[in-house]
Amino acid sequence: MAENNPEEAQRLFDELAAEGKPVDFTFLATTLPETKATAEVTQAQLAAYDNVHMNVEAVDFAAFIPRNIARDYEMMISSANVQEPDSTLWNAFHSRSMGNVTGISDPELDAALDAGRVGATPEERDAAYEIVQKRLNEVAPAVWYTRALRRS
Repeated sequence: MAENNPEEAQRLFDELAAEGKPVDFTFLATTLPETKATAEVTQAQLAAYDNVHMNVEAVDFAAFIPRNIARDYEMMISSANVQEPDSTLWNAFHSRSMGNVTGISDPELDAALDAGRVGATPEERDAAYEIVQKRLNEVAPAVWYTRALRRS
């Protein structure tokens, strides 16, 4: 997991601004209170930095879904609630999946997701999903801001 380093974040924002590329983007949210609040909290946190600006665009759910599918956003909230890794992870992160809203295309990740689906033994599936976890950490296709509690 990445550590919180405000000084390094500011240095990077300043570096981008010096290169003529200040950070300026829009967070697409739904009008649902939880989603809109997450966008607004993110906006407030980023407001503490120079050379970064974030807008919030809140739309109703009916307008959000087509934009999600078309990848018509700069930032948005999505989920990958993984109970059984096969369908959830493949749908969320495989380059051929329509549900891959991050747009990630990583051959090593795709191969591991495919291997996890067809593993003949639990050990083969575990090994494949270990690679999936490693690749998701390495390529970081999204900002993970929360995770569900794990029950034993």
